[in-house]
Amino acid sequence: MKRYPPQIRAEAKSMLVCEGKSAKEIAELYDHEPCVQTILNWAAHKNKEGKNWYDIRDEYEHNKYEALSPKGLAFKILNKINMLLNTDNSKFGVKDADAIAKLRVSLEKLTDKKYQIPMMYEVLTLFVKFLKQHYPEVVNGNFLNAVRHFKNSLKEVLD
Repeated sequence: MKRYPPQIRAEAKSMLVCEGKSAKEIAELYDHEPCVQTILNWAAHKNKEGKNWYDIRDEYEHNKYEALSPKGLAFKILNKINMLLNTDNSKFGVKDADAIAKLRVSLEKLTDKKYQIPMMYEVLTLFVKFLKQHYPEVVNGNFLNAVRHFKNSLKEVLD
């Protein structure tokens, strides 16, 4: 069995985990040295935590989605505010105060229900359109009534 430098293995892992490339695509990039089967073997091998590359890819994707969620975005804003507040008083200026004010407004818009509900309406509308196009048998009168009821219950949250 041929041994490959750790750099090749690390690059292959990064392409599979972070870029979502298949073993075949990775092998082609390396002119099949390592071959597809070698990359598949590497990917299937479990590490000390009992995770293979596919498990790590799932975690990576989950973390990326989580970072884009309102909770993840709010956490980033709070971290930026914290960094600014920890600035040395002698170096704290008008720009820093302005940045904190802008971050506060962004955080408010991100967490306030009156800003979230219109986005939820938009996502729900896109979802219904998607279902109509790809799963028309699912979209019937009862389903549409349930969607309308859900939209009305969201409106009640704002009142």
